[in-house]
Amino acid sequence: MSVDLSGEMTAIATAVLAVFAIVTAVFAILAFRKQSQEISEQAEMLRVQSERLDVYRGQVDEQREMNAKYRESLDLQAREIRASLEQRERAADEERRNQAARVTAWFAQPAPEDPWGAIIRNASDLPILDVRTFFNYIAEKWQGGDWEPVMRGGPVEKIRVLPPQQDRFIEIPAQVRNMIKECDDSVYAVSIEFTDADGNRWERDPRGALVPRS
Repeated sequence: MSVDLSGEMTAIATAVLAVFAIVTAVFAILAFRKQSQEISEQAEMLRVQSERLDVYRGQVDEQREMNAKYRESLDLQAREIRASLEQRERAADEERRNQAARVTAWFAQPAPEDPWGAIIRNASDLPILDVRTFFNYIAEKWQGGDWEPVMRGGPVEKIRVLPPQQDRFIEIPAQVRNMIKECDDSVYAVSIEFTDADGNRWERDPRGALVPRS
């Protein structure tokens, strides 16, 4: 092979390599540009998603704050409703107890020559019905200390009607009085049961407390 032909082939090979290099460089540039575009698009998508997430977080925080205020409002309403119901219940209970609260009883001797027994007083403006009287022994736990009432019984008969603003005296039955030698207000306490004008049944216990029975 001549020297001229060898030089031409070398030149052609060099040119081909240069063309391949240029083509490769073009493809690399295009690929880089595409990759850069994709990265930019992804960055833009991330930015938009971040903005949306910030908006969503703000909405969540706002909703959480609104929910907290709503719960506070509900709690306040519940407390107000509960207080109103309790007030109504107290008012209804006071109204229900109004007459019964004016009925009392105690162990006494009306006059020095009179026997001991129960004085029942209806200080209300309405009659009370079916009054039962009971005599209770005062059982001291220790001398001068606390005591517990011990039921000793009472007359079988009821006071069918005790008119308003009136007292009634019930003598202590002999079978009760004879259980112990002493008989005075340090030995016995009175309890009664009665029905008010509205049909409610009550007890005035030996300590004087008013207790509903119906």
